[in-house]
Amino acid sequence: MKKSKRNIFLISILVICTIAGCGNPTDKKAGVKTDVNPEKSKDVVYVNVQVQLPTANINADNENNKTDSDGSTSNTATKEHENRVNSVLLVLADKDDKFIACGEQASLTALNKAKGTIGTVQKIDKAALATYYKEDGTLDEGKDRIHIYAFCNPTNELKDLFKEHFMLKEWIHKTENITEDANGNIIRGETVWGGKDHQHGFLMSTADRASIEKSIPQKMEHWEKHTQKDTPFNFSGTNRQDPKQKEINNEGNIRVERAVARIDFKDGSKNGDQTYALGNDEGNATLKVKLTKMALVNMSRDFYYLRRVSDDGTNADALVCGTEYSHGPQTNYVVDTDAAIKNGVTRNIDKGYPFKDYFNFCLGNYEGGNWHIDATARSQWYTSLISKVIKNNGKGYHTWRYVTENTIPGIEMQQNGITTGIVLKGQIMATDKASRKLQDAIANAKGDPAKDPILYSYANTLYVTWEEVREKAFLAEESGRFYKAVFGNTPKNRLAIKSNGQAAVYSADKTSPDYLWQKWHEQNIDNKAFQADFRKAAKKAQFTLYQSSTDDYDAAGYYCYYFCWSRHNDNQDNNVMGPMEFAIVRNHIYKLSVTGINRLGHPRISENDPTPITPDTPDEKDSHYLTLSVEVIPWRGALTTWNPN
Repeated sequence: MKKSKRNIFLISILVICTIAGCGNPTDKKAGVKTDVNPEKSKDVVYVNVQVQLPTANINADNENNKTDSDGSTSNTATKEHENRVNSVLLVLADKDDKFIACGEQASLTALNKAKGTIGTVQKIDKAALATYYKEDGTLDEGKDRIHIYAFCNPTNELKDLFKEHFMLKEWIHKTENITEDANGNIIRGETVWGGKDHQHGFLMSTADRASIEKSIPQKMEHWEKHTQKDTPFNFSGTNRQDPKQKEINNEGNIRVERAVARIDFKDGSKNGDQTYALGNDEGNATLKVKLTKMALVNMSRDFYYLRRVSDDGTNADALVCGTEYSHGPQTNYVVDTDAAIKNGVTRNIDKGYPFKDYFNFCLGNYEGGNWHIDATARSQWYTSLISKVIKNNGKGYHTWRYVTENTIPGIEMQQNGITTGIVLKGQIMATDKASRKLQDAIANAKGDPAKDPILYSYANTLYVTWEEVREKAFLAEESGRFYKAVFGNTPKNRLAIKSNGQAAVYSADKTSPDYLWQKWHEQNIDNKAFQADFRKAAKKAQFTLYQSSTDDYDAAGYYCYYFCWSRHNDNQDNNVMGPMEFAIVRNHIYKLSVTGINRLGHPRISENDPTPITPDTPDEKDSHYLTLSVEVIPWRGALTTWNPN
């Protein structure tokens, strides 16, 4: 077992929340003052609550404490800044989640390092609290059971909800927005993950339905015992009243979770150089691929402040702070903010879907009625150099970035256009087992697709130039698929391969790639329309065409792309999708590593791809060109006090 590095849950002491007077002082009840001054102890009551994050301490009494599959405890996956709590917002609601009041932080203290708990004393506007009681200051049967929600490091947008009273009616359904450009500049919402440098506390919210139900006094007058900071009413323990009053037992901490998830990446190549021999026979492989870049696509713009689950992934009968069940008869879905539109479309996601309204880093570019993965599409992805992600160190996982929750209602709707994914760019390289012609073509590429030879892939074999393709096809059976893919319906006795003293005779089938190639290459090589016709015919015949390129970071050469979709609830069947199989769910770490590459990926130019990625491409297909190891673990953390002084 690896020695676990201690993680620290950092908190600020006595940080004052900016929300004041969280309630509606204009509401009037008999005997209740509305000219409230929260600074006066007689106008406020104090409450205490303990908040707990998942812990990583193997000795802690905590059900979230588990061991990762590699044998190490989970605290190796958590960093200090990801656990820091600077302030807590406490919200009181009735059992129907209608707003009652919210707290103003008076103190924040670390309580139990092993269990990962903090305590906060909050003051609550007495007038706001009194509006929940009847005019005689009492509660009807059952009304003393209320809901308590805690938010750590609340964003300004969240705090503002409770300043605008017209917003309070639907507060439980409110969402936060993150808008980020391809360069990582966050236009809105960066405080969700602790600011630009991630050092200022991640937004965390109540995670567990079982921990939110608490009891309050049956009579308003009983709150008079809690008008001092050192005698708060306890929402996480026992409240011993006078002998004539019933004891109120509120034992149990409020469990919270981070509102976002994290993606980690590790170099899984054999030699630690991000390079993979294609196929299973490394000794005889003719090609290898070096992964150079990774890009995030389809990251959700919006998420609920509070996680919710339902049986079908829609908001109908969704349970706020409900538990996600990934297997068995209770299997359910985490509900997304755009579940209605995802569920409301027809069977397939098409090019008319409003991708940009719902996602950062959209997979495709929709322009002029056409949807393509082209240079414009790639420019809107969040792209990183893999060497920087792994810090030029092939050992261990490295944090890549933080992401928002993205789930899809139903199984069939798990499609590429709306699923969060990772795109890997790879450079095609030849081994010493490859033909000299292929080695030279790849080594001598200048990055000019108009001058460098086109590489043609058919049935997992890569050819250099069309002449080589037709030479091999000519040797095949005339009735075979390869022969017909090249020459169409022209019989072999009407063809000739260029050789010593022998001129080439091309196919007479005007729809065949061979005919269109000679029309372009042999008759008018500068005619772009002729070239486009040839490429279209070759693609239709199931050829994949790779044309050279270069950019500011990658050297001149031939490149391909691998599209991987974020797997969450693996059903262990790579041919059939299951519920929530592809998703991003808050407070999880997605540990990714490419362990093998079976064949070449998609070409840079979509028009050269016989099986292009489309918005309605299923997230799980039967053609697996890359092996991606995915480990999904709860994002845990430990806790200690932190005093900047």
